[in-house]
Amino acid sequence: MTRKQALALAIQVLIENGTHEAAVETLRTLSDELPLDRWTDAAIRDAVEQFILDRGRPPTVTDFKRRGLPPHTVIRNRYGVSLREWLDAQVPAVRPSDEAQRAALTEAFREEYLRLRPTSAKGFDRQRRKVVRCWYTVAARNSCHTWRELLTKLHLPVYAHDASKTGSQLTVKVVSDLELGGKESKQPV
Repeated sequence: MTRKQALALAIQVLIENGTHEAAVETLRTLSDELPLDRWTDAAIRDAVEQFILDRGRPPTVTDFKRRGLPPHTVIRNRYGVSLREWLDAQVPAVRPSDEAQRAALTEAFREEYLRLRPTSAKGFDRQRRKVVRCWYTVAARNSCHTWRELLTKLHLPVYAHDASKTGSQLTVKVVSDLELGGKESKQPV
């Protein structure tokens, strides 16, 4: 059985069932295009739609080198424009809004901050995963100028330096004229 015969049989079964009228119409179009030796407008658009369904994004110019999409020359010959021009006009790339980008950037920062529990901006930038932007980029997108301002705006806890983890000791200098007669005393805390 040939492909065209198989399509005719499938069309007949769907017609007898009285359902899936859209499928019947699509199968008729496909049957009319057999054998698939040329890229019709419908075939090109169908290939692009299938690419988007399969990958969840519009194709790029580079993607047209893959099997399943027409070559660059087909687009140039059929539409008289470059592939880039055709894509821009027919399949505009969906770009997130500035607000959506800011929200995603901020949420990634928030998750990383809570994971790391840094005590400073430098500490955050030093320890962050490379997919998370530096603190200053996040601050700028949130109209903040300082580390503390960013933490306050995002309602994030401020983590204090834990001296017991580093083994360092804090020394306090106490000067009292009354007790020591003007002498200084250094006492470890």
